[in-house]
Amino acid sequence: KSKESYLFQNLLKGFPVSYVHGYIGDDNKLKEPELLVPGKQCLHFIIFSSEVKSSVRILGKQSESKVVVVARSSQWAVQEFLSSSTSRMFINLLVIAQSFKDDNDETMEAPYILYTHKLYTDGLGASQPVVLSSWTHGKYSRDVNLFPPKMTDGYAGHRFIVAAANQPPYVFRRIQSDRDGGNPRVVWDGIELRLLGLLAERNNFSIEILEPQEPNLGPGDAVSKEVTSGRADIGIAGMYFTSERTQGLDMSFSHSQDCAVFITLMSTALPRYRAILGPFHWHVWVALTFTYLIGIFPLAFSDKHTLRHLLNDSGEI
Repeated sequence: KSKESYLFQNLLKGFPVSYVHGYIGDDNKLKEPELLVPGKQCLHFIIFSSEVKSSVRILGKQSESKVVVVARSSQWAVQEFLSSSTSRMFINLLVIAQSFKDDNDETMEAPYILYTHKLYTDGLGASQPVVLSSWTHGKYSRDVNLFPPKMTDGYAGHRFIVAAANQPPYVFRRIQSDRDGGNPRVVWDGIELRLLGLLAERNNFSIEILEPQEPNLGPGDAVSKEVTSGRADIGIAGMYFTSERTQGLDMSFSHSQDCAVFITLMSTALPRYRAILGPFHWHVWVALTFTYLIGIFPLAFSDKHTLRHLLNDSGEI
């Protein structure tokens, strides 16, 4: 933490954009995890770490943010990471690692190699490391886009697991059988399933549908749990777009709008005494009664200047 403090002092002193910096502990966890919570502005990350593999544990899945990892890992460790399935946690990824020198001359500057990955190169979802450029003597060896677009040719026929739950008209789950009633099977249809079929045809991937393991949670929550737990890649259930779901899921653009519905208890008939005494509380009626009984005496006295007639004629009370 203190060994490389001079690096961050010089780097952040003239940084051209606004930034917030945090510290990574020995357990490869961010000491300030709220830094990962995205706001309304764009949020990108630069990580200085001894191992390139620790970046996945530190940041988690980042599908939109740009991630720059400056690591001390060897070239073989970087290429192994970029070839693994864990590197798919980052889409816009740039790894900077120092290259080895052929001799032990300390006066010579070792170049820095800039890597990224090519995602979904085959049907198994494999990734391929790509060398973009190198940095030496204050310049790039070639000018390239450090964050090139990914998956421009689709997903190479990769099969995605889709969690689906019955939620008409977006998802229909039906049981169909042969004419003789045998061979029952589940058939899926609906608006979202057809949209997913169009995306699969356009982007060259296939889907396999599974049902949630906890259907008692409801269609939306059950499907969301399948995706967050990693048992499914995509979820369809006519789910509502809520702030809670956006924190753990990547939500697509909303394709439908629904009117808000508020549920209240059914109105019931009032008891007879409440129908008579309402809308005032019983305290109001008690206070009004005592006010009348007590106030009649000064009112009567102000009229006759005596209370004898109230005692002789109780009907006036």
